[in-house]
Amino acid sequence: MVDPSCCRRGHRHSHQPIAIELMTLAELDHDNLFSRTVFFDSDDINGAFGELTARWIASGDVAQPEIIEAAHELFAVANRHDWDALALLEADAAHVNHRQLSFGDDTIVDHWSSLRMMASLIPDLRVELAEVLTHSTIGLVTKIAVRGTTPEGSAIELPAITLLLFEGPRVTRMETFDVDQQDVALARFTELNEPN
Repeated sequence: MVDPSCCRRGHRHSHQPIAIELMTLAELDHDNLFSRTVFFDSDDINGAFGELTARWIASGDVAQPEIIEAAHELFAVANRHDWDALALLEADAAHVNHRQLSFGDDTIVDHWSSLRMMASLIPDLRVELAEVLTHSTIGLVTKIAVRGTTPEGSAIELPAITLLLFEGPRVTRMETFDVDQQDVALARFTELNEPN
């Protein structure tokens, strides 16, 4: 059984004789006992989420695995800060920013500029997929968290809800919502999934 699985980070303090920092992926069985544990380097968030995604898809609980895999790859590319590859995956995508503090008519190019600027201020910037709220043959709605640490040591976390539509691995539409707009995002996804 894959569900529930968890991913956590841990470390031993450097003032102790051995300093270890790692990320643990634990799989629970039907009795909620650990059945398998996999360790990752503490900075290998893509590896940990890749393992979680693969296990979730292998469980048979995913109706549209190609959509989940496309989203996983998109976030992995963003987390590598491979801006050219990200631009290829999102080229010509429609972009709508529904967030209260948006800058108006954001385009996909504005989105890329924003990510690059944030990564210049937060070198370990990463996008973590916190929860898949729904998915279909054309896309998904997810809760995400943009996380990282400033050079001064301040932890940053920016939660959001993202609606993504795909054609194969390429994003054709991206809409971003504040976390309190979950119902709006889900209604918008339902609307986009209706036949024309």
